[in-house]
Amino acid sequence: MLAVMRREWLELIRTRTLLLTLAFVPFALVCISIGVEWSLSRLPDSAFDLGTGEVMVPALLIRYGNLGVRYSVYALLNEQSLALLLIVATALPSSVASHAIVGEKVERTLEPLLATPIATRDLLLAKCTIAILPSLVLTWLSYFASLVGISFFAPASVLAVAMRLEWWLAYFVLAPMLAMASSLAAAIASSRVSDPRTAQGLTSFLLIPLVGTGISAMMGFMSIDLRWVALATLGLFSIDVGLLWIATKLFDRETILTRWR
Repeated sequence: MLAVMRREWLELIRTRTLLLTLAFVPFALVCISIGVEWSLSRLPDSAFDLGTGEVMVPALLIRYGNLGVRYSVYALLNEQSLALLLIVATALPSSVASHAIVGEKVERTLEPLLATPIATRDLLLAKCTIAILPSLVLTWLSYFASLVGISFFAPASVLAVAMRLEWWLAYFVLAPMLAMASSLAAAIASSRVSDPRTAQGLTSFLLIPLVGTGISAMMGFMSIDLRWVALATLGLFSIDVGLLWIATKLFDRETILTRWR
């Protein structure tokens, strides 16, 4: 399995165009988030005077511990940006995983690997593990960059909201599970098709429930707290185990090689 992971890593670092494409999305999101933060910092306090009759004001104050309207808005927008970065962590690995299976078949580099005695489960785990590494590193770097941007344009109380334990767990526990689910879904789709773009399209369809949950958190319909993180961890662990079982069953080596000849 380690030998396959080393091979996959060497193949991955050769695809510089793919890596640069993966890096662009989180980089752009961080720049937009910091730009919004900078724009808010230049607004006068009167711009945040929404009036006591507005329903949004007490809801914000309750949610963020009476930070005040101005800094509650900061905290809300920051958490939406952080949730969006988690969605990116879900979406990016599918491109790498799809190329690792369908792309290699097109390039005629998959057959020698399938002829080795490595178990199908170990083969898929090796490919999926390497596929999620770039997106995870980019996601973690984006999180730290967002924290730096927040520290420049917001007070420590707003930064503390973005550094809550829930967000650390979301990025370092949930993000790997989300990325693995995306990668395994791509493996499942890749075992049924012979074109990387078709595989990515099927993967996107399979990931709609997970992405929908992330969008709900981003829009504020769901509040990310420790209970939510615990339930999401259990749910994602079950999903990952189930997807690995399905991917192993569907990844029939002989059938795949015969169908794609």
